[in-house]
Amino acid sequence: MKINPALLFLLLLLIWPVSGQPAAKPFAVRANIDVLDTDYKRVGPITKDDIRLFEDGVRKDITYFAERTRPLDLVLVMDNTGSVRDQLDELIRIGKVFVDNLREGDRIKVIRFVGRDKIETTQDWTSDKAKLNDAIENLYSEGGQSAVVDAVYKAVSAIPKADHASAVVVITDAEDRDSYHNFAQLAEIVRTSDTQVFPLVLAKELQKVSTPNAERWARTIAAQSGGTLLWVDKKMSAEQLSAALKDFIVDLRAQYVVGYESDLVGAQTRKLSIEVTNGPGDQKRRGFIRDTLVLPKP
Repeated sequence: MKINPALLFLLLLLIWPVSGQPAAKPFAVRANIDVLDTDYKRVGPITKDDIRLFEDGVRKDITYFAERTRPLDLVLVMDNTGSVRDQLDELIRIGKVFVDNLREGDRIKVIRFVGRDKIETTQDWTSDKAKLNDAIENLYSEGGQSAVVDAVYKAVSAIPKADHASAVVVITDAEDRDSYHNFAQLAEIVRTSDTQVFPLVLAKELQKVSTPNAERWARTIAAQSGGTLLWVDKKMSAEQLSAALKDFIVDLRAQYVVGYESDLVGAQTRKLSIEVTNGPGDQKRRGFIRDTLVLPKP
């Protein structure tokens, strides 16, 4: 049977986007927000119905909403593989920054990892800064095939079902060589939990061939959990790192997390903005969100 070319063209238009590319798959994103009054003091509570969220000027339906003003349960996941041996002192200094910023009611758990068979808790949940600093100061590197995905998977799984906010900070060069779990499994457990993952990547000695994969998984897990990626490379000065850590900790202390569906088509960098309705008695409220979101490359 002979097919009319014009009819075939019309049929293709119906089933194929105008761009000539397959329809974009949704990519779940979470982002931290704070709500302040005119004196720049935090106010609340709010609900997701009080918020309008925009990506690149387009309003997005809010698919996830969580309040995070409770005490924090934080897991510090510390890479102790041989590949970070030359950066171990910096890793320890950074880890102690999070201990210094403990607040009343907060707890930290310290996990060190090398390979899939060496992921160990060096300090269980505690608010005791001396114990935490001892655990961090006694970290040491050793040979082995890195299992960072397994380590983060175990950390997220270790979060107790308590009335606390929860987060995982993983300090690593982000090279995964020997994990039992794959990245899709890690992404799934993060997606179905309320725990945020904050990758702090020590990239100074990261091999060029490893950088794209390391950046992709770190950026993906941060974007989908509402965490923040901090990429520490040779260009970053000590002063810049100190300032970046302060911003990092501010994100850990955000009031709320909102989620929506984006996509990985087009530009990696998206502009976020929010609007918040006035409070009781017409109280003026303003929402704050990181205005730049960098998505992983597809």
